Amino acid sequence: MKRRGAYISIAIAAVVIALLVVQISSKQWKKDENLNVTAKALPVTIASVVQYEFADEISAVGTLKARDMSPLSPKVAGTVNRVLVDIGERVKAGEVVIKLDRTNYDLGVKQAQAALAAAEAAVPQAEAQFEQAELRKQQFRRLRPSLNRPRKNSAGQPNCWKKR
Repeated sequence: MKRRGAYISIAIAAVVIALLVVQISSKQWKKDENLNVTAKALPVTIASVVQYEFADEISAVGTLKARDMSPLSPKVAGTVNRVLVDIGERVKAGEVVIKLDRTNYDLGVKQAQAALAAAEAAVPQAEAQFEQAELRKQQFRRLRPSLNRPRKNSAGQPNCWKKR
């Protein structure tokens, strides 16, 4: 039984191989037939050589991109008031390319100057308060030893606190 199944498998494989061989050979025959048709001569036109001058100009449409790009970032934030260079113009390091609106910065400077003037005006008063505090400190140091001595009541007896 096992042999019979093996024989059937071999027979089926032989039939499949035979069909594949027939299919491949028929495709090859059609391919050779097509090659014979293209091998026929094609009409050709012959012309004499003529010399022409060509211009060195080339017209093209496209987009140009810079080889090197440098991002532009101001040191402070603000509204751009004027642009001093054109697109594509070469600039050097440190060259001014934009002017920012100075209104906010001028206002900030004025506020800082007003705060400085107020602080400078407060210095003499603070110095006077410091001197008064120093005098009070010295008085306290002079009076401190007397504060630590026991006090006597009207009868001349030292005050003693009784614990309850």
